[in-house]
Parts: sequence; structure tokens; C-alpha cells
Amino acid sequence: GMRRLKATSAEAIYNKRLHLLGTMLIVCALYGALLFSIGPDVMFVGDNGKGWALFLIWVSSTLGGALMAKFGLPTLLGMLGSGILLTNVVPGGLVYMLPESWAATIRA
Repeated sequence: GMRRLKATSAEAIYNKRLHLLGTMLIVCALYGALLFSIGPDVMFVGDNGKGWALFLIWVSSTLGGALMAKFGLPTLLGMLGSGILLTNVVPGGLVYMLPESWAATIRA
């Protein structure tokens, strides 16, 4: 039989945009709370970019794990691979601003 394409109504598009806006506001509020409570260590830019380094590590390890899971391999392999890439892709690494004390705590 013929398949009918489902038309997306204007209300559904509006609801999706409203959901995205709400999510963005919640993320901004959480970041503001972290910035207020912890201070400049959670800044995403500059040499104080410890928060950016943690975020980059988290996102890349999550994506690396998901990629390995798609191939039926252990997710830990993707997480380890992303860590190797983050520290060796450019001289000094992409997460150079993460202090060793934080790195040791994360690994523990």
C-alpha cells in the first residue's frame, strides 16, 4: 500500500522549540549556579577553563563509548581512546588546563 507522509503541525513545531528553549534555560541556570558556587574554575574559556576541560572529557568519552557500542565493542575502549586523542592530538593536549590533582581525583 501507499504510505502517507505525516505532516508536522505548527503546534508540534512550536512545542519542540519551546522544549529546546526550556532545556537551554535550565542548562544556563545550572551553569550560573556552578559559576556562583565554585568560581572561575568552571569557566569555559581562558586558562581558568577547568570546567571546559571536564566538559570536553565527558562529551568525548560519552561519544567514544557510544561509537564503540555501535560496533559491539566495550564502551571503555571508546572512552580510553577519546582520552588518548584529547591529550595527544595537539602539542600540550586539548585539556591542558585540567590540574593534575583534579585528574587524579577523576581517575580514582
